[in-house]
Amino acid sequence: MKPVLLAIGTLELRAYSTMIVVAAVAGVTVAYLVARRRGMPARGVLAFFVGSALAVPVGARLLHIVLNPSIYSDDPARAVSSQATGFALYGGLLLAALVGWLIARRMRLDLWRLADAGVPGIATGLVLVRFGCFLNGCCFGHPTDSPLGVTFPSGSLPHLWEMGQGLVGIFGAPIPLHPAQLYEATGAVLALIVAAALCHRGARDGVSFLVFVAMFSSVRWANWDLFRGHPTSFSAPDWFYPVVYGALILVCGVLVVVRSRGSR
Repeated sequence: MKPVLLAIGTLELRAYSTMIVVAAVAGVTVAYLVARRRGMPARGVLAFFVGSALAVPVGARLLHIVLNPSIYSDDPARAVSSQATGFALYGGLLLAALVGWLIARRMRLDLWRLADAGVPGIATGLVLVRFGCFLNGCCFGHPTDSPLGVTFPSGSLPHLWEMGQGLVGIFGAPIPLHPAQLYEATGAVLALIVAAALCHRGARDGVSFLVFVAMFSSVRWANWDLFRGHPTSFSAPDWFYPVVYGALILVCGVLVVVRSRGSR
């Protein structure tokens, strides 16, 4: 854990905000290069991926407001804060998908080919963001005795959460937690490998993207239910994320069948 990467006087380079910026730039760059290599038009590709990337923080903040209303009722200004906190990943991804679809229709681009080309960039961004979470100490997991457990420093966000949950006393030492952030990063890499293999074997346009989304959603679902420590501000019903992930997996599965059997 290293929430501050560099400090010069009162100026700080914070890990989480830095990794978000790096993830956005790297993700768009990788997706753009892959799409151009596949012969897609530069102007349309750039508009598609930049527009989708800009939609991510907006959608992520909106969903975070919905899921954590107590934070914003106490301090409404946080809803428009420029600080790199208060985001729910899937809100950003869903809004990015909608914006990308609109741009593709407007510019008459092949949406499924663009989606496949975007998979390496999406995976790159997800991995970098989750490493940012790990460095920042947020999005941590439940206590564990397994060798994978990570003990965060005293006074860190995970340690404060442990005390708030009654897992340790006020003066108690931190205990090992599941590195839920790294589990998701690993899931993104594995999903990318499978998606790349499908592309290499000549899967129809869109299939590798849909499989990637379904696989990563499965990892998120398992991580949320089994490993991740839920924030105390989270007020959505228990069925919320299972319904979201289950619906995405089902829709992707149906579309994979349709794309595989339908005309090109």
